[in-house]
Amino acid sequence: MDSTEIKNWTLALGRTGTDFPYINSLKGLIGHGLAACGSMELVASILQLKHGFVFGNRNATPIQSEILDLIDVSKVPLKTLQYQPQILAKASFGFGDVNCCVILRRYKD
Repeated sequence: MDSTEIKNWTLALGRTGTDFPYINSLKGLIGHGLAACGSMELVASILQLKHGFVFGNRNATPIQSEILDLIDVSKVPLKTLQYQPQILAKASFGFGDVNCCVILRRYKD
């Protein structure tokens, strides 16, 4: 996780501290998929919505002090949490300025 990205999310969402949503990164779990990163992360995001969990961040310690100045440490889970997100924001910022943000919402029958 990058402190500049976290700062931008706090500004965009108007949320800090414990009011900030959980945040995680798939790259620490499975490595960097290069051109497939966005697709792999999107599938992981859909699985979190469907099965009611937030996967833990691997290789994310120590958490940068600049990040902890903005959000509470509890919002960067190191272990998988049972939690049912209703809305999930997925952001991919790739090589060569290939960027995408997708907002997913849990389907209500």
